[in-house]
Amino acid sequence: MKHIHLIGIGGSGLSAIAQILLEKGYTVSGSDRVASHLFNAVTDAGAKTYLGHAPEQIEGADIVLRSSAIPDDNPEVVAALAQGIPVLKRAEFLEELTQDKQTIAIAGSHGKTTTTAMLVWMLSKLNQDPSYIVGGVLNQFACNAHAGTGKFFVIEADEYDNMFLGLSPTIGVVTNIEHDHPDFFSTQQDYFHAFQAFIDRIQPSGMVLLCIDDPVTQTLKNAINDEELQVITYGTSAHADYQADRIHLEGIQHQFTFKKRQEDGSLLELGSQTLSLPGHHNILNATAALAAIDQLGLPLDKAMQTLAAFTGTQRRFEVLGKVNDIIIVDDYGHHPTQLSVTLTAAHLQYPGKRIWAVWQPHTYTRTQVLAEEFSQALELADRVHILPVYAAREKNPGYSAEEFIEKLPLHRAAYSQDLKSAKDYLLAELRPNDVVIFFSAGDATELSQAVLSELKRKNRSVGSANNPTGSIPLDQLRELFGTHVHENIKMANFTTARVGGIVPALVTIFTLEELTQAASLLWDNSTPFIVLGSGSNILVSDTGIEAVILHNRAHNIKIDTSGKVPSIYAESGAILGTVARQSALRGLSGLEWAAPVPGTVGGAVYGNAGAHGSDMVDSLKMAEILHKVNGKEIWPVEKLAYEYRSSILKREKMPCVILSATFTAVNKSREEAWEKIQTFQEHRKKTQPPGASMGSIFKNPQGDYAGRLIEAAGLKGHRVGRAMISPQHANFIINMEGASAQDIWHLIRIAQETVYDKFGIHLEPEIEMLGVFK
Repeated sequence: MKHIHLIGIGGSGLSAIAQILLEKGYTVSGSDRVASHLFNAVTDAGAKTYLGHAPEQIEGADIVLRSSAIPDDNPEVVAALAQGIPVLKRAEFLEELTQDKQTIAIAGSHGKTTTTAMLVWMLSKLNQDPSYIVGGVLNQFACNAHAGTGKFFVIEADEYDNMFLGLSPTIGVVTNIEHDHPDFFSTQQDYFHAFQAFIDRIQPSGMVLLCIDDPVTQTLKNAINDEELQVITYGTSAHADYQADRIHLEGIQHQFTFKKRQEDGSLLELGSQTLSLPGHHNILNATAALAAIDQLGLPLDKAMQTLAAFTGTQRRFEVLGKVNDIIIVDDYGHHPTQLSVTLTAAHLQYPGKRIWAVWQPHTYTRTQVLAEEFSQALELADRVHILPVYAAREKNPGYSAEEFIEKLPLHRAAYSQDLKSAKDYLLAELRPNDVVIFFSAGDATELSQAVLSELKRKNRSVGSANNPTGSIPLDQLRELFGTHVHENIKMANFTTARVGGIVPALVTIFTLEELTQAASLLWDNSTPFIVLGSGSNILVSDTGIEAVILHNRAHNIKIDTSGKVPSIYAESGAILGTVARQSALRGLSGLEWAAPVPGTVGGAVYGNAGAHGSDMVDSLKMAEILHKVNGKEIWPVEKLAYEYRSSILKREKMPCVILSATFTAVNKSREEAWEKIQTFQEHRKKTQPPGASMGSIFKNPQGDYAGRLIEAAGLKGHRVGRAMISPQHANFIINMEGASAQDIWHLIRIAQETVYDKFGIHLEPEIEMLGVFK
């Protein structure tokens, strides 16, 4: 495997590439100035990372990849060139990254992150397992990149530094074109020509989807002279091939009717789409993503159902929390148009509230060139607070954003010299009924978190006194988790079997602190809840369950090889297979058996997951448990009293939540450990069926195999409705698209009764069945 060293590994672009390389088995190292959350994520995923830049850090690299912000005189760049190691930018490396995939590239000045994320979400929920790179972290996946097994590679095509000219997509999308990055594209014409060059990169007989609502994109359409390229338009225009019509934007949920132009010119109504994301711009983003799904020939009705559950990406109108009726919103907006559409959407979503724009200008060039446009955008806010310019890749030419105060009414605008003074000002000025949007592509996200934390500290009276016992404390959950609280969610979108009815609330959890807060709050209110990992090994009834779902995405991994006995720490939301693969890449052995096992660490600890003759009891050292009565406890493996596919937690249904696990390992060559993993994964591909399922249904009886017994009973291929006992492995039940949970439950009963009648053996389910079955 190649060794790739990434300079600037903590940025959104290179961290995504690093994540994909790690999943593909590459050796990955990298450096950056600061330990951002993305820097920490790739470190936890197995990359060898360094803070600061030094020549010796590129040792062993076959290729050095650098971000656009890294100058030619960077010591690692200089060292690599001196040693004859290729030094590439993203555009030059993308061909290797996307080879053998059908690439779908989403370009545009605005909206490309959300559109890319929408498409990734729908493809994933349609069982396509796409590879992807997104410019933001998907809320429900807690990551910005993945090396999938499917044929599609969905990528956000960034125009800066002409990155998107390294792509050769099958499908290209252009959301809009508005002059940006003036430090790289001096003129509007230069910027437009870059998009023309992107269109020229689309493969012969490929396709481009263009937003016809945007006048510059319309000009781009008229300039296309490639007769083989299929040009399709979308938008709200009556001339669009895919059209969003009957748009409703008020309130929390937004709706539109999705239409498609037929060969005779008429419009066919394809359905009504509901979105949880605010704003007219997100209607256009959704229209583009749905058009791509339709052009790929995938089931549009199912895609539209899953899109309704999409909650967006981090830092795109991300509601961080609500305290005392003060709503804190984090947003990546750094262009005047982005500020305008977001502020307009905020007024629609929160009518009558006072809307704040806390703005950290991004780069001196952009701020100065687009100063007039920024002033006009900020006038849409009721109050404006301006922060110093975030320099990013530039040097200060002696300019201060304080000049904007002169362009705005004095009673509505203020300026702070640093983040601390801005925090003090905001805490003194904020009042109930305020919505505070922090606009920053820099480090002002720290300010939004600091303000929210201080507001929470002053309002620690969030208890259970105001909530009836046994009810769902939605208001308190929203105060803690903002837009990560979702009501009336269909569990079919969150289980690997793709079945399951409605639950009243689902909370997406990203940290162990959040998991602890949520569980404690729900226990205090006597509210039933379930911690959900990957959604495997459970069957949720079609009528749903009356419980809050805590969707656990706390997934940090830390590997310590410094002691005599290496250890692996993993949070309970980490995918077990990822923990196994990252351990092997560090030259550690002991968890290879877990690489092909679906599910998360928490579920594996709870159910004593196992494969290939090993299970948790062989690898686990201890688990951190949150107990309803005793609080946080460290349990050694012995206390879990493991039995076959069971722990004392599972058998006695203890009121506990698993927070993390620590495993022991032994040193082994990376190649040997990785080869073992590859062998196990190949075995899984050969023996376990594709398609939506829960995994193995039954425990193996002592001295026998459940699959063998079901096969011997003549049940391979047996069907009820759209559910089928797999012809490949009889201990799997496959959802053949459209199965109900009741269909699967009937097959489970048939297998149990038939095997008992023929062999006198009772098959015990390995999965958990939640809800009511008839």
